[in-house]
Amino acid sequence: MARIVTLAGMKSYISKNLGSPVIQVEIADTQYDMIIEDTIQLFQKYHTGEGNYLDYIGFTVSAGVSAYSTSGLDLASTIDFNLSTGTDGINTLFSPTHQVLYQDWVVLGNYPGGSGGSNSQYSGMNLTGYEIAMQTLNDVRDTFSIMYHAQYSDARQEILITPTPATAGTGLLTVYRKESAENLYNDDIVKRLAVAKAIVQWGRNLGKYEMTMPSGGTIKGSEILSEGKELLEKIMEDMRMESEPLGFWIA
Repeated sequence: MARIVTLAGMKSYISKNLGSPVIQVEIADTQYDMIIEDTIQLFQKYHTGEGNYLDYIGFTVSAGVSAYSTSGLDLASTIDFNLSTGTDGINTLFSPTHQVLYQDWVVLGNYPGGSGGSNSQYSGMNLTGYEIAMQTLNDVRDTFSIMYHAQYSDARQEILITPTPATAGTGLLTVYRKESAENLYNDDIVKRLAVAKAIVQWGRNLGKYEMTMPSGGTIKGSEILSEGKELLEKIMEDMRMESEPLGFWIA
């Protein structure tokens, strides 16, 4: 089967699965638009790894501003936000990183895998020393640094940074971004989900009416609706089972 690359192609795929053009499918074109849009939104929200994916964004904040527009970023959720204030670093005098690492890493070249510079007795910081140094720096940051939280609101298309930054700075925002609709049309679950939602819509459109089949048999709208709901429930469970767990960190 040819790859689906357009909205029109997705509509054609759904209608053919419902029996068109052999039988008349009582679904309006605008309803197909709504079905596909709802399907993509569901998949983007609940299928982690396919519908949305982990990404990192350089994010600049301003002093005294807590809310920031995310228009065009297609975010599904935010995970973490680390704001750099420029007050720490290996070359910043008296900073925690300078105090812990400067002697070994800069003066002696004694970093993991380093040559040790001109001091041949050094062949690089051993793994134990490196882990202790990194844990020390993390403990200092957790104890003395301001920890910022980034909360994403899809309804407002905004990220709320708390507490409100007192100074401007650029940080690393860890997010889940929505996959584009065009890249999801050929996903098996997306196609099955769209067909199931179309069956539900078809059943609702027919209501209490009966549809006469080419063979002479009849199908009630309530039967189509019931079939669609059963399929939809099964596919939603399949999506939940296949979704990757959200990434998280424990400090």
